[in-house]
Amino acid sequence: MSQEFERMRTVLDEKYTLIEQIIITDELTQIYNRKFYNDKVLECMSLYHRYQTPFCIIMYDIDNFKNINDSYGHSIGDKVLIQMSALVQSLLRDSDYLFRIGGEEFIVLLPQIQLSEAKNVAEKIRKNVSTLEILEDEAITVSIGVAQMGAKDTEDSLYHRVDELLYVSKNHGKNRVSS
Repeated sequence: MSQEFERMRTVLDEKYTLIEQIIITDELTQIYNRKFYNDKVLECMSLYHRYQTPFCIIMYDIDNFKNINDSYGHSIGDKVLIQMSALVQSLLRDSDYLFRIGGEEFIVLLPQIQLSEAKNVAEKIRKNVSTLEILEDEAITVSIGVAQMGAKDTEDSLYHRVDELLYVSKNHGKNRVSS
């Protein structure tokens, strides 16, 4: 009887792990989703307030993504999202997190890092994404905002600040990093 119980417990543990993975993973890109971002940023904020552990976030989106979908079709747009996500993930440390938080909008959460280092990571992402060769007639570029957690920041203020920085990049010619 105990062997049967252990077998059933193992099956249930495996199912639980699978369900947990489904809940935190973006189905298309196989990176983390917005729900998991919400959890992780609160965890980083807690560490910041308790131990002064610095962290930064990078927000980026694909420039002219609507035109990519309109010109090449949604299947090519999906291919861009998938390949770009895999590329960006390969550029990050094991301790970093990549999230898809909207259609073509992404956040990188960088624990234990200062703003100057985070800007270097953002620049590396920007440069490497522009080397993707998916579209025949145009390069894929991203506009990026970078922000470091500050003493007076809340989850909303940090998100709002990095979102504004992303739009500074968009409004100043795209394919750039603003911090």
